Amino acid sequence: MTITRVTIKIKQLPEGVFLATSDDVPGLTVECETRDEIIATAPEVALELLEIEAGHPLKPRPAVTFAFD
Repeated sequence: MTITRVTIKIKQLPEGVFLATSDDVPGLTVECETRDEIIATAPEVALELLEIEAGHPLKPRPAVTFAFD
């Protein structure tokens, strides 16, 4: 399977922190204090998980989009 786009869902939890998950990347869970931090951190974590699953670097790397809840 070739993944060309990863959608990362971001929501703010009642505690005030932001949580990123993705239906495209099973196991992706990133929690940060700010929306900017989550936008900077979550794509790299998602792509690293996909590369680990694939067993090699992804060429080309999938595009990342965000969905805010």
